[in-house]
Amino acid sequence: MVDIRIPARDQLNAKRPRIDLFEQRRLAAAAARDAAASGAVAGERCAPPSVTPSSGAAVPLPPDAQPPALVATCLPPTAPASGVDPPARLFPPPADAPPHPAPLPTSASGSGSQPLLPPPISQKILVSRKQQGNRVLDSIVNVGWEWAHIVPDFQLGQSTVALFLSLRYHLLHPNYILARVEELHRAFTLCIILVLVDTENHQPPIQQITRAMLPNRCTVVLAFSNQEAARYLETFKAYQAKPADMLQQRSTGDYTSALNEVLSAIRAINKSDVLTLSTSVGSLREILLASEEQLALCPGLGEKKIRLLQSAVTDPFIIPVQAARRAPAPGPSPSVGAVVAREPTGDGATSAMPAAGARGALGV
Repeated sequence: MVDIRIPARDQLNAKRPRIDLFEQRRLAAAAARDAAASGAVAGERCAPPSVTPSSGAAVPLPPDAQPPALVATCLPPTAPASGVDPPARLFPPPADAPPHPAPLPTSASGSGSQPLLPPPISQKILVSRKQQGNRVLDSIVNVGWEWAHIVPDFQLGQSTVALFLSLRYHLLHPNYILARVEELHRAFTLCIILVLVDTENHQPPIQQITRAMLPNRCTVVLAFSNQEAARYLETFKAYQAKPADMLQQRSTGDYTSALNEVLSAIRAINKSDVLTLSTSVGSLREILLASEEQLALCPGLGEKKIRLLQSAVTDPFIIPVQAARRAPAPGPSPSVGAVVAREPTGDGATSAMPAAGARGALGV
């Protein structure tokens, strides 16, 4: 008979540590709560819990015995395991903990650690030192301006600049403005060529400047005095951060407002007449196709208003020169569009012009 002796449980526990997963999770949860309450720094790994065996010595647990969910919880949220989405935190941070700020965008070149911040918007017009002695600066009174080391003459915003040009100086140095535009290297969205018209024969140089600036994507603005040039600079500066819809026409979108806008553009037709036409005749199509007898039945519309209304509808926009030469002499005619007046020109020829009724209907 073989005598088999089973050692006691206390002896087995003294030889090796007892690993209890339930106790391990409880200790890890308590450690996480303590770390969150004391404001522990995010991203610091949680220390692995230890179990104290019956012998009294603290023995750390092996890494493979720790549950995977608990390991992912202890890792910082910004460095998840490869291929695995970071799970939600088992214990949310306290309510008074400050949120983590979003990282600033960094530059693509270089070390990548320097944040790429937009330049501040100045509330004043930046003026180059090249414009010293320019009389336009004395007329800038609604906004401030200051000297700055810039390539353009005036900087009106982050992407808006202006180059000043006098026509008198352009006639002496025709290649000056092209050299100034090439210095900008198209680094700005809007480049304004502010031209001061200070010569008598200004049409040929203005056409030359316009043809040269179109390929360079520059906008030519003409000013006939220093005060007008200053107003342009002040306006561009004041509207540098305004949306484009502020400059657009605000329309209610209803039919009555659109009908008033169209018909009241005709001379001698007011809003009361438009209301009378819409109620007596009907829609815009019916008003344009109505005869003189139908329009005469409308109260408040006399012979002059009816004639101007029909002239605006039936008269051509452009009178051909050949037809104007074959037109009869001015005189009473039932058709206003056929009445053409001739005005003598300097070389003895005559130029065709619409009659007074047609000019009045068109607002000329």
